[in-house]
Amino acid sequence: MKIWLQRTRWTLLFLCVSVMFTSTSAERTVVNSAVGTSLTFPTWVPLSGTIQYEGRTIGQVLNKVTDTDFIERFKNRLHWDIQTGLFTLTDLNTEDSGAYTVESLKYVNIKVEYHLEVYETVSAPNVTVTHSSPDNNLCSLLCSVRNVRGLSLFWYKGNMIINHTGNSSLNATVYLLLEIQNPDNDSFTCVASNTFSNKTTTVDISTHCVHSPDRTHYIVWAALSMVFVAAVVIAVFLRRRRWVKESSHYTDGRHITHTLPFP
Repeated sequence: MKIWLQRTRWTLLFLCVSVMFTSTSAERTVVNSAVGTSLTFPTWVPLSGTIQYEGRTIGQVLNKVTDTDFIERFKNRLHWDIQTGLFTLTDLNTEDSGAYTVESLKYVNIKVEYHLEVYETVSAPNVTVTHSSPDNNLCSLLCSVRNVRGLSLFWYKGNMIINHTGNSSLNATVYLLLEIQNPDNDSFTCVASNTFSNKTTTVDISTHCVHSPDRTHYIVWAALSMVFVAAVVIAVFLRRRRWVKESSHYTDGRHITHTLPFP
């Protein structure tokens, strides 16, 4: 019986610890934002509390008196609103990404962790033609865009992805090549995106790629040209033949008139 009670106590203790760790992990929130915007942390600090960045205190409230000058780069950007009891970080930049902890110490006891990811807004991609030849029916399009955090590039034909690349380099510009065999009049779209934004550039193949001539149209036009030339030749021949015949008849008539005797 004593052994059973000890095992029961250990089991209950294990369950309590598990619930505590589960609750703590559930309080972690991932937040995505853009450069230049503001973020208000929704954890209520009505009377006293702190906000930390990567384990370092950057703001503190004590009986509704605030101090946000702990770290130089957060000065004049971190604010606490006495009316709402919320911390706000303004004019975000990519260096603000990281872990934040907001804790209320009086009246309401709560501690919430936030993982902030700050992204630059992507630019509209630029598309250039690197190769276009009607001889081999090949057209090559190069999509390029300024590199930012979390960038991905996609080539779409309609709603279908036909080529893509992720931001795996530190280059200032990311490129994605598209080679089109036998280009038709379809439109293709290059999409630059990250978690926070996306921009697109649509390409009209008929204006970017040189098309090979349509052989069927060529044959039809050649046949029509030959028919026209033949008709002209026949018309000239018939007209000349008629002229020759009329000229011969006129000459014969004059000859007969001179040989007839006078009455």
